[in-house]
Amino acid sequence: MFPNWIILGFVSLVCGGLGNFLLKAASYHGMSPTGVLSIVFMMNTLFALGMLLTARPNLFPNPMAFWLAIAAGVLLSIAIFCLNTSFVMPGAKAGVATALLNANFIVVALLSLFLLGETLTIKQWVGMAAMLVGLILLV
Repeated sequence: MFPNWIILGFVSLVCGGLGNFLLKAASYHGMSPTGVLSIVFMMNTLFALGMLLTARPNLFPNPMAFWLAIAAGVLLSIAIFCLNTSFVMPGAKAGVATALLNANFIVVALLSLFLLGETLTIKQWVGMAAMLVGLILLV
């Protein structure tokens, strides 16, 4: 049996892939990037409200955690906006744009290594290098 975090990672993979495809499809069918993102962010807000009402998380464990979460929300919103806008540009390849966005794990891993003191195994370093080579071949 797989650990729960791996199962959640695969669910994230499937939902993210389907969601990004639906972003592209909505743009393909004539909805502006702003319109698509407005609906996406409204749904994100409803989902977040549902989580707040059911799970009742501690939103203010300390001021640093709160402001880091705010910054994450802003940066992730910018990332999704840029991805969706790229979908409707002439000659855009949705698969390449999505691959570039989803390669953000490399940034996360390196920042976690240097700023949070996490460690990476040789296998993880090799995997990141392979992903970088794959991205270079895609672009």
